[in-house]
Amino acid sequence: QKLSTLFLIVTAVISLQHFRVLHGATPRRRSAIIVFNEKNGVKEEKAKSIAKLGLAFAVGFATAVLNVDNLPRSNLPESQATRLASSQFEGVLTLLENGYVEDVNPQELTEIGLEAMLATLDPYTEYLPAETGAAAEQMEMVDGRYAGVGLGLGRLGDDVIVREAFEGYAFEVGLRPGDRLIRIGDMIITKDTPLSAVRDAFRDGPPGSTVEVVFRHQWALEDEEESVILERKAIRRRDLELATLFSSGDKTIAYLRLSGFSRETAGDANLALRILDAAASQQNGLQGIVLDLRSNPGGLLEAAVQLAAQFAPPGSTLVTAQGRGIMGIDAVNDEDAPIKIDDSTLFETRARKSNSGTTREFDFVAAASDEIAPWRGLPLAVLIDSNTASAAELVAASIQDLDLGIVVGQPSFGKGLVQDVATLPGAASLKLTVGKYLAPSGRCLQKVQYTENRARIQSFLKQGKSVASNINLDESRDKNDGVQSNFQTLAGRSVPANMGVIPDIDVSANEQLSDLETALVLQGAYDRFFDKILSSSRTDLAKEMYSRSTISGSDNTKIPLPPKRLLTPADIRSLEAFILDQATNGKFVPVDKQIDNIESNEKSFASSIEAQRRLASDIRKLFATRSDRIQRLADTLLRERFFRSSANLRLQLDDDLQFKQALNCIRDRARYDAILQRSSSL
Repeated sequence: QKLSTLFLIVTAVISLQHFRVLHGATPRRRSAIIVFNEKNGVKEEKAKSIAKLGLAFAVGFATAVLNVDNLPRSNLPESQATRLASSQFEGVLTLLENGYVEDVNPQELTEIGLEAMLATLDPYTEYLPAETGAAAEQMEMVDGRYAGVGLGLGRLGDDVIVREAFEGYAFEVGLRPGDRLIRIGDMIITKDTPLSAVRDAFRDGPPGSTVEVVFRHQWALEDEEESVILERKAIRRRDLELATLFSSGDKTIAYLRLSGFSRETAGDANLALRILDAAASQQNGLQGIVLDLRSNPGGLLEAAVQLAAQFAPPGSTLVTAQGRGIMGIDAVNDEDAPIKIDDSTLFETRARKSNSGTTREFDFVAAASDEIAPWRGLPLAVLIDSNTASAAELVAASIQDLDLGIVVGQPSFGKGLVQDVATLPGAASLKLTVGKYLAPSGRCLQKVQYTENRARIQSFLKQGKSVASNINLDESRDKNDGVQSNFQTLAGRSVPANMGVIPDIDVSANEQLSDLETALVLQGAYDRFFDKILSSSRTDLAKEMYSRSTISGSDNTKIPLPPKRLLTPADIRSLEAFILDQATNGKFVPVDKQIDNIESNEKSFASSIEAQRRLASDIRKLFATRSDRIQRLADTLLRERFFRSSANLRLQLDDDLQFKQALNCIRDRARYDAILQRSSSL
């Protein structure tokens, strides 16, 4: 059998993740597993090549926590202007609390003031109130672990249902999205049971403890209940979603897909490549690598550097981090204080003063040995798109600037700023931009500049004008007042600054969903349709798919790919009728942007009715002209309810134009070398 149809699940070495952050959509990270094509004899201890992390700051997510209360006051100098501003704010707040015509909430006023103040800066600097838990969530995402049983929950009518069963955890005991929860331990779930109470019941116990869960599959009869035992444990949010081998012509090529960068990402990638390399050696050897960073929003900077170091020659500067607070506030205010930075086996960090004298610069230099990264020098292709951001862009830019491989896909997002989180009194936090990073060529990837925004606001304030009524902060954030300039890669290829990462081979995405198609997905049209048919007219399909999803092969190492086509033409017609009915009954927000605020008057009511009619017409046109695409989308979304995400991702690659282009370029070594301006090594 071809390599692309065999899988070896390495569950003893690599555990799993469940959230995935998608730019412009609800944060969600799908469950994942690492799958390979051949059995391997690589021992786990061989892959323990990642030393303890030294630094702790992030690109895209905050990681270093600066406790303002614990820092010495000498390390937080307060200027006369800051003291005056603090006194003024405190005075205004005191007068409002004691003398305003009505009672006011000082905390609410403070938070409104803080948010308005920070809105004048970049959009990544923000106040995180204690009650939102946003700071803890971001730290959890960077750490890559949280306590739980591996379930995502939601409500459907009066029922509490499973929204996601994470691969390697609850998925393995038979739970699937759409299942109704009946009892957790001794707690009977009713229509009045808060969702938070259900979550607490799953977490109410130390790691290693167990809880019984009684549930009913959505296709089962009322009396067909099932019971499983779930173990409470530290759930790993794995960024490595898929790792496998492909046979392309006479070449065996490794494929890795990363959805983020947390503390263990680079170690997981290193281990995966070692196992893939060992498996490929039983064939014709590993002859190329595809690194998929599409829709990767970034994460921990050190993890990105550790990954890039596995492809770069020792001594190569992978990134320069630059800023006043880049290593913490205390590191930049004491000019004579030495900065101690721990080296890892993959990279070392060198600190120096920048020319401005007020900031520090830190060079991250590759130090991975050939023993750690034996695949260094193999043809390498990095896949990116417009949702590739921050630390993920840094990896792509490092590989491009050092001419280590080619970049394929679409221009990246363009975020080159670094954030930290500082804890504040009352358990609140401040996520603040402390610096920026530069790729090896010296270019900054940041597309949007914010100096014009601040200048305009200061101008309005000096003129005594209201900022809110004279400036649209969201629109001003889209302006780029930086000058685009070109830098050169190590081989002399031209690369632009302030534009994110521009791919060497531009390949459009397979399909771009229209606004209407996107809205139907995000507003739950497909989910509600599946909830309906799988519990009524298509219980046969549900039972068949569930049965197939539990098959793992004779030795529990091989899993089959799910079928590409699940729904029949009759099902698609039912989907259209269902969506039209939902639209007619006002279940969807009208996509016509001209219909904004519907008020309770006759004219607005008529407008809303007309908007619904136009929406219904657009839906009919969509199904008439794009029925094949709707079929593929519906099948894809339905597969996610039953099958392992790793298998679903692998199946999608069969029709992935960007991935195919990367494979073709690696296979065509003359073209690959020409792009990198090398002499052909054929």
